[in-house]
Amino acid sequence: MMMDEINNFADNENTGERNPLTLNEVTTMTGLDLNFCFLGSPELLCKKCKNYLYPPVMLLEDVGNVCGFCSVIDGVDVANHGVRNMGLETVLRQLAIPCRYYSRGCGELLDFEVLEHLEVCVYRDFQCPLRVIGTCGWEGDLGNLVDHGLIYHFDSTIRGFRNYFLLNVDTIPGSDVVMILYTDVDKFILRVKCDEEKLQFLMYFIGNKAKVSNLSYAIEQRDLGTIGNEYGTAMLHEGQLKSDFDENQALTVCLAVVKEYILESTLTLSIKILKKTQSSHQLDEKLLSYFECPICTSYMKPPIYQCSAGHSICNQCRPKLRHCHICRGHLGHMRNYTFEQIGNKMEFPCLYRDGGCSTILPAKDIVKHEAECPLQPYRCLFDICHWQGVYSAFIKHLQICHKHAITFSNYKADFGRLNINTEYCMIAHGQIFRVISLFDRPSNSIHWTVQLIGPDGRAKMYKYEIGLIGSRHRKYARTDICQNYTNNTEDIIGHCTTIPYSAVLHYATDGEVLSYCRVVKLIFKSQLE
Repeated sequence: MMMDEINNFADNENTGERNPLTLNEVTTMTGLDLNFCFLGSPELLCKKCKNYLYPPVMLLEDVGNVCGFCSVIDGVDVANHGVRNMGLETVLRQLAIPCRYYSRGCGELLDFEVLEHLEVCVYRDFQCPLRVIGTCGWEGDLGNLVDHGLIYHFDSTIRGFRNYFLLNVDTIPGSDVVMILYTDVDKFILRVKCDEEKLQFLMYFIGNKAKVSNLSYAIEQRDLGTIGNEYGTAMLHEGQLKSDFDENQALTVCLAVVKEYILESTLTLSIKILKKTQSSHQLDEKLLSYFECPICTSYMKPPIYQCSAGHSICNQCRPKLRHCHICRGHLGHMRNYTFEQIGNKMEFPCLYRDGGCSTILPAKDIVKHEAECPLQPYRCLFDICHWQGVYSAFIKHLQICHKHAITFSNYKADFGRLNINTEYCMIAHGQIFRVISLFDRPSNSIHWTVQLIGPDGRAKMYKYEIGLIGSRHRKYARTDICQNYTNNTEDIIGHCTTIPYSAVLHYATDGEVLSYCRVVKLIFKSQLE
């Protein structure tokens, strides 16, 4: 008997009907089927929330059994007017109880009196982490936590890439700060407390409790180096987040030492999430010096090119030159395979090391990291603005300087003329999306595209829907995968959704039309495992 059949039993309670089981059905049942058969009985469902009964089970006169999660029913205090149903609890101890959040997708089966899973279930109603310092009472689905943080706790919600975060911490005595850190895959909580003598950190993982034992974190300050244990400090689970600050498990650093390396009260830190499989790296700076490109001074990584005289050059500079920068000799497509073989066996620092990134990886991996590094500089996407900074500061810049052109939602609708070029940003799913519509007069059509601001390759994780809404509930919609960020008009038009202007006019009233854009995150099989 499957979960939907259990739901049928619960639904039948409202009609007073129950599907009887034949003798043949009973004799062919497995133990798990029989377990679910008992649980499907209306008598084993809470009379208030209609969920499975959890301890303590209280029996109310003229009402029935009420679960331990329901304290009041019809204005009656359950604890004072009910009687503990010990007999029914004895029966329930012999059964495997589905998680309270099974209808949301959780498949865990629990022992009746061992319900710790409910406190950490990823499908539960999740409370805002800032509740522990008394600044927020929000409660909702875990999937909405990041969007909630970006809207209501903007300065305390930090975006990272893969396993790396950059943030600012106040060293003002008496401060107690909670931050939400997130990537496309994981979410974390960072709590930072400062007193007269010390600065303390606690970090919590949000998700499967079994993964915590494989995680640790390292904190670095550019001038100070690694703070605490360079091999990482133990990660906690978000179920351990309490109002009281647990100093016994905190990473502690002397405040006097930290203040020697900062000019004001703000300490800029980088946090790296470590896994047990990760090992420490050491650089051979002398050997690396031979790999400096003579043009850009960045380290050359395969493919490495050379001129006819043997002077090497990196693959980024090669397309920009016709002659060797050193000897003015001919530059063809000759490769320095010996250098490449040596480079493939070396580890290189991140291109943005001067910006504070301490990542060191083999040549083939460092290139991928550099494309996603949170410390790489980004330019503001609006032409009139010359701001440049790291990704973690991008959303704040947009909110301060371009507030009129952003919306904190995955849906935006506008009523107006579509033969005018428009551009705005949607901040949703913890990402920045750039929405562009271009009116192409020669083809008399509208070109739409949605770009993800961030590392190449992440755009394919999201799709967008562009639509027109007319009278009498008429609707015209087109969907496509989001595009990587680019300012090249040809690239934009080459990867866009095109709507003929003649189609727009069918949905318009007095030359204006209601159009909308929605961005949706795609769910892949690997994310469900």
